[in-house]
Amino acid sequence: MVHDINNTATPDKASTIGTGDISLDEKRKKVGNYVILKTIGEGSFAKVRLGIHLITEMKVAVKVINKREVFKRNYLRANLRREASMMQRMSHAHIVQLHEVMETENSYYIVMDLVQGSEFVKYLTKKKQLDENETRKYIRQIVSAVDHMHHARVIHRDIKLQNFMLDQNNDIVIIDFGLSNCLDDKGFLTTQCGSPAYVYSIEHFSF
Repeated sequence: MVHDINNTATPDKASTIGTGDISLDEKRKKVGNYVILKTIGEGSFAKVRLGIHLITEMKVAVKVINKREVFKRNYLRANLRREASMMQRMSHAHIVQLHEVMETENSYYIVMDLVQGSEFVKYLTKKKQLDENETRKYIRQIVSAVDHMHHARVIHRDIKLQNFMLDQNNDIVIIDFGLSNCLDDKGFLTTQCGSPAYVYSIEHFSF
């Protein structure tokens, strides 16, 4: 279930419990049905941390956004709501899946699939050249995922190598819907955003 971020999904103050095998140097924090563990990624306004579901023991990625940052920048709250809403529209093998959104007194938490592989750009850098079959496979997976987004009227707006991950099966998973938006009835988006080297290829089109 995805909770509206206007509703508090967990107690006002997240409880803390011991230390565990995965991160001996960091306190483990319990939020909702998850134990939040070590930081596995970091952006300008959020950290991505490893989480484990208390009942199923499923590992997840948890994007943690500090409310103080949101309150200082009003647009971040709108972006957060939109990101969760866009992800909720989609279910595809090559798109990171949203599980739920939680809120505490100090933070918002976006719970997603944990992609236990490697960054695609690092894979390309290490391998230097893909053979034809592998290239065809990745192009097919990316096009299939983007086609699914567009049928759900979701535009990612930041498609680039850095937002592709490889899972345990070496398949593409598209991540980071922080700039995503929904097409209006006219089929246009006019806000310029994303990474300059890629923006025109993903923003200037209509249905």
